[in-house]
Amino acid sequence: MMLCYNNEMRLFIAIDFSRGCKSYIQNIQKDVYGKLEEKGTIVPPENFHLTLAFLGEVEQKRLNNIKSAMNKIESKPFSIYLNGKISSFKRSREKEKIYFLQCDRSEDLESLERHLTQNLKDCDFKLEDRAFKAHITLFRRAYAKENLGPYDGFKEKVNEIVLMLSERRNGSMVYTPLYKKTLV
Repeated sequence: MMLCYNNEMRLFIAIDFSRGCKSYIQNIQKDVYGKLEEKGTIVPPENFHLTLAFLGEVEQKRLNNIKSAMNKIESKPFSIYLNGKISSFKRSREKEKIYFLQCDRSEDLESLERHLTQNLKDCDFKLEDRAFKAHITLFRRAYAKENLGPYDGFKEKVNEIVLMLSERRNGSMVYTPLYKKTLV
């Protein structure tokens, strides 16, 4: 069931992870949780993903444009490496941060993101104007004094990209796959 308000949906395109990868991330998350002074908001394992393009609020009638941009991607399956390093983004003027698991840079991943971004811009989508930083969010509005990690790394095969609907249901964020593009 898609909940659409004013005929708009909050969308992003991402790499979803296998159960094994989500389990690996969750184990790190559990260890990091014990080291946080401010626990913040925990990202549930079913929401672990790597965002390639955040589209924001999009009219439902533009779904076919997004699918078209995804279908133009000519990337073969490849692997990414979650390197076990924990970093953070500082939130405005607060001490709280967004903690995330890093992903190593790779030409395959960066090429996929560049082509997807260009395809979306060609369809007149306005995207955030900041450098791509591959990461998996673990916590929001959290804080730790000490350094976190590093942990053992994990190699994950990327076989598809996914258009996700982001909705708040009963106070929690729920991500629902709307469309998948297989990499061949």
